[in-house]
Amino acid sequence: MKKLVMAAAVIGAFAGAAQAQTSVTLYGIADGDLRFDHTNIGTLKSIGSGGESGSRWGIRGTEDLGGGLKANFIFEQGIDITDNSSPQGSIGGGASAGQGGSSTQPHSSTGSRLFGRIATVGLSGPFGEFRFGRGYNPLFLVQATADPFGAGFVGQISNLYVNNSIRNDNAMYYDTPRIAGFQASGVYQFGESSTDSAATQKKRGNDRYGLGATYANGPLFVGVGYEQIRSNPDNFKVRTIDADASYDFGIVKVMAGYWRTKNDRGDFGTVRLKENVYTLGATVPFGAWSFLGQWSHLRDKSTINVNGSDYGTPRANNFGLGVRYSLSKRTILYSSYSRTNLKTGTQGQAYSGFAGIADASNSGLYTAGNLGSGVTSYGSIITNVNPYSFQFGIRHSF
Repeated sequence: MKKLVMAAAVIGAFAGAAQAQTSVTLYGIADGDLRFDHTNIGTLKSIGSGGESGSRWGIRGTEDLGGGLKANFIFEQGIDITDNSSPQGSIGGGASAGQGGSSTQPHSSTGSRLFGRIATVGLSGPFGEFRFGRGYNPLFLVQATADPFGAGFVGQISNLYVNNSIRNDNAMYYDTPRIAGFQASGVYQFGESSTDSAATQKKRGNDRYGLGATYANGPLFVGVGYEQIRSNPDNFKVRTIDADASYDFGIVKVMAGYWRTKNDRGDFGTVRLKENVYTLGATVPFGAWSFLGQWSHLRDKSTINVNGSDYGTPRANNFGLGVRYSLSKRTILYSSYSRTNLKTGTQGQAYSGFAGIADASNSGLYTAGNLGSGVTSYGSIITNVNPYSFQFGIRHSF
């Protein structure tokens, strides 16, 4: 990544004597692809943005305060190159950490974001790094590290993950220094719910916290991530844990992972969420080429008690294939394919699907990349439906 370090004279009026230790870096990614998504009613053809990595531009800066202490900031905005919009720009006003826990906005938020990917400021030093703002949660970072697709492409290993949140708003973060390969991270997001006892919102509703612990030494990586969401106003908790490992043999890098999401009691009157996903993946480098592959298996053990019925243990298998070709250090061509085989328990029931959310209004038109938000949701059970996606694109970083 090419760095643009601004001259000290540009900020001299503000930096004073410390101007020589201050730097600002401009960076970004432009990524576009041609994509085909096939569902049970046909094939959607589209031009996409961020097929491998989300298109973005950002600014990061560091000031050396002396004694190993540094002040840091980062502002990063997503860009949808198909229409020049910001994919992470909408807030919508108010968090609603439902069964999928996908929303992270505090209740006081309205309007839109400018730097929707990351916006943080903090201090780093021998003690590690402490920062405030919007950034990636530790659970996601652990999962993405052990994904052969790097949490990108239609073939990404997280296609079947439920409650796969990525960022936290209104949060404080802390990362320990890395010692002998070990590092720990934590985040706490304040939901900013009402403390009025007469209000429907509960105290600390929509608060969430996350933890991560990793060990990286040579070819070996091992990581564990955890997140808990306190819903509001339904007052249930959703807990997610992820454990991953990878080992690089040189000619091939192999990965394995386990993902589990569950809630602590059966809110909504009908659902107790319990999802388990098992994953295997590999990356094979060959000169300028890299070949990627993954397989994942979902077992939905959620308890569905509509009219006293239990719909068994729905399952799904997903596999993804991909290839990358480096034209240069900053420009690559890529292609990826993903296919999901959906299997169910007892047929003929009004079952909402693998995400455990009773919503018969959905049509089941899920494709790679949003499968985990509610894998089937068919209104009535349909067996052996196999949605698939294919893409071809180009990624340039600067």
